[in-house]
Amino acid sequence: MKIISTLLLVASLIFVPYAFSLPPRDIDKISLDQAYNKTIIGQWSQGESPYGISSFEEGGLYQGWIYENSKKERLLYFMKGKWWIEKGKLYNTLSEVSPPLPGLSLEVPSIDKIVEITEDTMTFIDEGFTQHTKHKIKLLK
Repeated sequence: MKIISTLLLVASLIFVPYAFSLPPRDIDKISLDQAYNKTIIGQWSQGESPYGISSFEEGGLYQGWIYENSKKERLLYFMKGKWWIEKGKLYNTLSEVSPPLPGLSLEVPSIDKIVEITEDTMTFIDEGFTQHTKHKIKLLK
């Protein structure tokens, strides 16, 4: 009996630390993606000048407004497209930009690595490796 207990103890000392050092399984990423898909729904703001609002709607509709400043006195651009989350990344393709933005390709997805999405903030790293934080806009009911 002592030998079995000793073997179990040795096995736990060897394999438990190894189990915690393994990379997350795809099932964990899927679960996290499902949570992010629910939490991202709503409107998010970023910046001061320019000031951006991103709207992520159920079903994958994306809309974005870029204003000159946070007072929203002058709209610079309106964008529309679709979004989805897969394996911890936020994908966004634009189907419409008004007025057209030179150099911006429509229907080509932008891919952002999600750092975290909570009820209040969304932090991600863009394709240029710059970290951004957006804040959820609380709508009055």
